[in-house]
Amino acid sequence: MAAQPEAPYVPPALRRACVIGAGPIGCATAAHLARQGMEVRMCDVDASKIAPLRRDGSGGGQVLIRGGVMDGPAPIAAASTDLAEVLPGADLIVMAVPGDACEHVARAAAPYLEDRVVVFFQPGQTLASMAFLHAARQAGFEGEITPVETVSTIFTGRLTEPGVAEIYAIKRWIAFAAFPAQRTAPLAPVLQALLPSLVPVGSVLETSLCNFNAVVHPAVVLLNAGPIDNHRPFLFYHEGATPAVMRLVEAIDFERMAMMRAFRVPSESLLAWFNRIYDLHSPSLVHAFRTNAPYADIHAPTSLNTRLLLEDLPTGLVPLIDLADRLGVPVPAMKGTLALATTIMDTDFGAWGRTLETVGLGHLDRHGLRALLGPDAS
Repeated sequence: MAAQPEAPYVPPALRRACVIGAGPIGCATAAHLARQGMEVRMCDVDASKIAPLRRDGSGGGQVLIRGGVMDGPAPIAAASTDLAEVLPGADLIVMAVPGDACEHVARAAAPYLEDRVVVFFQPGQTLASMAFLHAARQAGFEGEITPVETVSTIFTGRLTEPGVAEIYAIKRWIAFAAFPAQRTAPLAPVLQALLPSLVPVGSVLETSLCNFNAVVHPAVVLLNAGPIDNHRPFLFYHEGATPAVMRLVEAIDFERMAMMRAFRVPSESLLAWFNRIYDLHSPSLVHAFRTNAPYADIHAPTSLNTRLLLEDLPTGLVPLIDLADRLGVPVPAMKGTLALATTIMDTDFGAWGRTLETVGLGHLDRHGLRALLGPDAS
C-alpha cells in the first residue's frame, strides 16, 4: 500500500503563553503578548526577578515597560520559578533565556509540554531548534513540537530592576522560520498577528546561520579585553567598535555568508541587515554601530565573564565552526577568534559547546543537513 501523504499542518490557536526568562526581552515580550489579549505566565530560575511579578497575591501581577517605545504596565496571569506551576496548558512557549540554557530548559519542561506546542526562540542561537527537540526527546517527550527561530531579539533594551524593563527600540524586520520548513507559511499569519515585526524566511538553516550575536559580540569583547579586564568603563559599541575591531567582525561575517552560499540559502551581510532593521543608511559597520541611537547608552561588560563570551561562543561560534567543517568551508577568522577566547579565558569552549553531535545530527553530511533543515524539508 502506498504511503499516505502527510496532512497539512494546522497551527494551534495561540491563547496561552509561557515566557521563560524574566530579563528585558522576556519582560518586553510578555507585556506585548498580554496587550494582544493573550494569557501570559512567566518563569525564571531567579526568584528575585519573579517576586515583583506576583504582587497581587494570587501568583500573578504585572510587568512594567519604560523607555518611550511601549510604556506602561501589562498583566501577568502567573509567575513562578517552577515550570510545573506555569507551563501546563501553554500553546506558545517564548524562550527568552541565554542560548546555553536551551537544552536545560527543554529537559526541565518535557514533563509539562502540551502536544503541538509552538516553541519560539528569540533568538536561541545556532541550531536552537534542534537542541531543544533533541533534549526534550531525550527527556521523554513524545508529542509534537514546532520550534520557531528568529535571527535576533525583537526588542532592544535592558532590565532596570526586576519586573521593569527599559525598551529602546522595536526592530522593524525580524526573520523567522519554523521547523520543519513547511510549517513556516501556516504559522506566519498567526505569529505576525501577535508580533508584527516578524517576516518569514525559508528555513531554520537560514536563521541559524544568521547568528549575528556570534559574529559581533566575541570579537568586540576580545579586542577590548584590556579595558574590560581593568574595569575601565566605556561605551561598548559607540567606543568599542573601532575600525580595527570591526575588520575582524567583517571577516567573520564574510565567512558566515560563504557558509550560507555553500548551503544554497539566501545570505545577507551584517551591515545590510543592521541598516534594514534599524532603518539606517550607514556606509560601514563602524559608522552603523557608533551612530545607532538605541546603542548609545550600552556600556561594556565589567568582566570578561560575560554572556557575550560565555553564551555567544558555545552556542554561536562553536556550532558555526562545526557546520563550516562539515561543509568544507574555511573559516580562519572564526577559528582564530575561538582560539583567542580559549586562551584568554582558559576555557575550551569547543569541548563543551553546541555541535551537530550534541543536537543529534552528527550522522548527517552537508546534503543530509540541507535536506532536513533547509527550505525543501517536509
